[in-house]
Amino acid sequence: MRLLLGNTGDGAIWAKMDRFSHEGLVRIRKISGGKWDEQAKHWRFGYSKELVEEIYSLFAEQEVVPSEELLKDAIFQRGKKNGIERKAREAAVNEGNEGNDGTDRSEENGETDRTNRINWTGENIEINKIGRTGKPSNIDLIDITDKIGGAEETGERDELEEAIMRCTGQLWQSLEKILVLGLRAKGYSAKTIKAFRGHMRRFVEYFCRRYIEELCADGPLVTKKIFADKLDREQVQRYAIQLLEQGHSHAYVNQAISALRYLVADMLKMPSEQARYIRPKKEKKLPYVLSEHEVLKILRSPGNLKHRTMLYLTYASGLRVSEVVRLRPEDLDCSRGIITVRQGKGKKDRHTLLSQAAWSLVQTYIRKERPGKWLFPGQYPGTHMHVRSLQKVFTDALHRSGVNKKASIHVLRHSFATHILENGTDLRFIQELLGHANPATTERYTHVSTKNIRRIQSPLDRIMGEEERGIE
Repeated sequence: MRLLLGNTGDGAIWAKMDRFSHEGLVRIRKISGGKWDEQAKHWRFGYSKELVEEIYSLFAEQEVVPSEELLKDAIFQRGKKNGIERKAREAAVNEGNEGNDGTDRSEENGETDRTNRINWTGENIEINKIGRTGKPSNIDLIDITDKIGGAEETGERDELEEAIMRCTGQLWQSLEKILVLGLRAKGYSAKTIKAFRGHMRRFVEYFCRRYIEELCADGPLVTKKIFADKLDREQVQRYAIQLLEQGHSHAYVNQAISALRYLVADMLKMPSEQARYIRPKKEKKLPYVLSEHEVLKILRSPGNLKHRTMLYLTYASGLRVSEVVRLRPEDLDCSRGIITVRQGKGKKDRHTLLSQAAWSLVQTYIRKERPGKWLFPGQYPGTHMHVRSLQKVFTDALHRSGVNKKASIHVLRHSFATHILENGTDLRFIQELLGHANPATTERYTHVSTKNIRRIQSPLDRIMGEEERGIE
């Protein structure tokens, strides 16, 4: 696990792990002043020398990967130096607290660890309880699980939570490797793999939280086999219902069921009837669309040339946000007036429009910024701009423009399709430009186009108009 650091540009720094680690999460939570950003999926901290010092006192130097911008900052360098020295001093103090026989001298002062400990051995979990005498004994899981949601003492809740999280971490660690390898072998995209990983890990935590007593009923050892034996169709279905009750969309729950079906049928090799789940009815939602005037206001609002160029291309070519950030300079063919989208959604290549207005702005951007491999490079060398960054660019542009509507950057793609449909473009051509596999997906835009609706007169307006003119 490595901790990635970057500058948010508003007096704070963001931090996130390159891969999930429960032990790393525990250390991040020890850093003071941290706040989880649900939209950006990273932690935010107020930038200061003291913060950097705290990070390097909790993480080894080789575990921390700051951006180039941070590395050049004097405040960051001073904080890093102090943090490394502080960690070394704390390590020296800890070594002094141990006797020659390796025992902790703090026990001589009566500081006995009274917490529940879970020791891990390979694929198994050994759960022991250290009491006041310091002698281990099997943990009474029935007592501890009876106190879910009703523990009177904070310590008991903490012990239960630690047991659940460690159980989750161990079981997930044994499943994750098989999961990722299997999904990659099937050719799933990185985005799908990330989504499936998230759904499966949340289910494992739900399962451990709900069934920790049953998992450990056969003794102090919890194995992946016990987990598989106790997993049945009813529990997955109950989890799906819980997601719906929590307010998640039908699409989100359907994706979760698909991930769990892969877990049950492909990873755990359970019978196919165990992987047949009732899915929520697919919601039929109309795309949200902006007017042409509103789109123009949003596109012109960013002061940053790079940001404005990206928004122009998103709307003018009807691109997905993931396709914009992965554009290369050679993908734009001005002589033919097309953009080549490589390996878009569904691992498909396609061509779409290259607007003259957008191309003019791209030329200005290239002359000024001189991008390399990627048309829109990211914060780290050799990487493209992150999808989250472009989403934030749109959000800022929406606020600056004064368009008082709640929308995401994908609304530009919907608006592109609707506007060219209203301008007379055939649905078949729009399907090709957008890269839709199913024509029904493209046909949704006929329901949001207002060109023909505006031609229809409401019967109320006709009746009242006739009344005003004295026609019976």
